[in-house]
Amino acid sequence: MARVHEVDGVKSCREEAAAIREGALLCPDDAIRVRANKGADRLESLAASEERKRKANEGGVLVLAEDATNQTVSRERSRQAVRRGRDVYLPLRREGAVLLPNILLRSALFSANNNAGEELVNEPIASLGQKNELTFTGPRLGCYDRRVLAACLQYYGAGVPLCPEGGEGQWIKVTFWELARSIRCSYGTTVHIAIRNSLKRLHKAQLRARFDGWGIPQLRLLEVAFDDGEDGLENSTRSPKGSDVVAFRIGASMAKLFGLNVWTAVNLSVAHDYSGLASWLANFYSTHAKPYTLTLSYLYELCGVVCSLPEFKRRLKNALTRLQKDDVPDGCRVGCFELDNESLTVTLVRWGSK
Repeated sequence: MARVHEVDGVKSCREEAAAIREGALLCPDDAIRVRANKGADRLESLAASEERKRKANEGGVLVLAEDATNQTVSRERSRQAVRRGRDVYLPLRREGAVLLPNILLRSALFSANNNAGEELVNEPIASLGQKNELTFTGPRLGCYDRRVLAACLQYYGAGVPLCPEGGEGQWIKVTFWELARSIRCSYGTTVHIAIRNSLKRLHKAQLRARFDGWGIPQLRLLEVAFDDGEDGLENSTRSPKGSDVVAFRIGASMAKLFGLNVWTAVNLSVAHDYSGLASWLANFYSTHAKPYTLTLSYLYELCGVVCSLPEFKRRLKNALTRLQKDDVPDGCRVGCFELDNESLTVTLVRWGSK
């Protein structure tokens, strides 16, 4: 479940082309071998053409005809965000999972340091990959904010279009009790206040993002409005209740982070049941399909912790050991890890089973 989704047709064409080339190597007839390789070339060309078409000209959003059927919209939304006319849709929600962009999960945006709230202005955010750039303005965010944002995004995984940029898009209204349930917490005053403060931070957050050769000059994670008219619970004259309503909406720019092969369906338990560094690592490795080595200094920047490198190594070992326990879902349970003074290599159980 917790894997980046691919376009099956593109993948099949490339796999068939590779199989044809492999078979051609064994053929003693030069003429047949040449024809086989030309056929493989055509398949690879078709795959590349399809991929270019799907990327269209709106970043990660696939543009469909205005008269595209609902069935077509649903089929394409299984792979990426789509636009039909003025309506922009996120990918379809998955049972038992939340959908999140890789560029956010593979960065220090939702810090593992639990120091949310510090005000930042045009702050560069460490992100995996040399071509990825994130710049952030607003209160520093933490793992709890990622959970709340994921819960809000899930409401757009059914049939609700994102809010048009600069337009008066539809507000989604939910109770605090419902949001607490969405992040797998038991409702109470402390949880109510934590959710509210997180929504306020997400409301103020603004990103500039550049990846895959294009960028988003300004991205608001969400807009929020509370039903009591107060700026914060500390100023409220009434006690918080689970039936209190919050309204939020997410702009169409968010869809560009949900293009082909750049988002992950993260297991609900992985998304919500851990905290701190274990939470960040579980989400980070959910976006990958195989093990590879990262230096500790680079990983230190990516997860946003604030401590000495020796202390970071100790925390890493504890967090990864926690993620090896039997209660961790198979999709993200750590099978083994190699940790020394310079680098870390993690292998998930699901990778070892391939």
